[in-house]
Amino acid sequence: MEWVGWEYYNEHYRMNSDPVIPESEFLFWEKRSRNIVNINHVELDPVPEMMKECICEVAEYLYKHKDGIVKSYSNDGKSATMDELFGLREIIWRHIGYTELHNDFIFTGVR
Repeated sequence: MEWVGWEYYNEHYRMNSDPVIPESEFLFWEKRSRNIVNINHVELDPVPEMMKECICEVAEYLYKHKDGIVKSYSNDGKSATMDELFGLREIIWRHIGYTELHNDFIFTGVR
């Protein structure tokens, strides 16, 4: 069961601006997002607005990073390592970190 449909994403979250995720791919990214946020498989009916917003933002983040990101880099003494979950942690915490949903939905390592 999807928590966020195309209409919500396009009309409410994006406010009818150009969507980041194409309609033909939205359900795939919504499901991936939901599986990350809802790690404990909690049933919500209805789905709270803050959770829908979180799912949309995580879906866009995943879509934007679908080709992967650099996990480590080293050249001429300069180096960097990027944690692909860092952005997800920040997004999820911002939406539900200080709510009653916190204990059910914060996945390991977000705190």
